[in-house]
Amino acid sequence: MKYIGKDLKDRMDLLGIDISALAKNTFMDKETISDIIENRASFEDIDEFDMSLICSALHCDTQYFINDNVRNNDLLISTMKRGND
Repeated sequence: MKYIGKDLKDRMDLLGIDISALAKNTFMDKETISDIIENRASFEDIDEFDMSLICSALHCDTQYFINDNVRNNDLLISTMKRGND
């Protein structure tokens, strides 16, 4: 099973979005989002439509959470790291 809690939380932090804001933007329960962040729900357990809403709210693709290469080459992360080299 793949758990995406850390990556989800990191993306939320990067964008300054808390659980309440993500819940409001995705029409999901705060408890469901907390379950994902706390790794109580695996990636496979997340409804495909819910995942698409999460990705839309966080300006990323589903692959961001399951593919290290996609995450490492993400434009937003690259932009935020600029100047840290």
